[in-house]
Amino acid sequence: MQTADGLLPFLKNFPPCVIIKIMDEIQPIETVREISHKALKGSKWVFLSTILSKSFQFITTIILARLLLPADFGIIAISQ
Repeated sequence: MQTADGLLPFLKNFPPCVIIKIMDEIQPIETVREISHKALKGSKWVFLSTILSKSFQFITTIILARLLLPADFGIIAISQ
């Protein structure tokens, strides 16, 4: 069993059965590979969200350009 001396100094006062229970419940630290994988997954979602948002905005602009008069479309364009 790994001693708790280096990890959690306050555990010295507890009986060994309590220390074992606490050590079993401590979650392992994520590795660099796991963190980089999560960051890559998150950035893919952000990229996809940005592309979809810009595409929707572009399509909306095209539809408004076809429906509105040029003067009205100019007012909408200025407001954005």
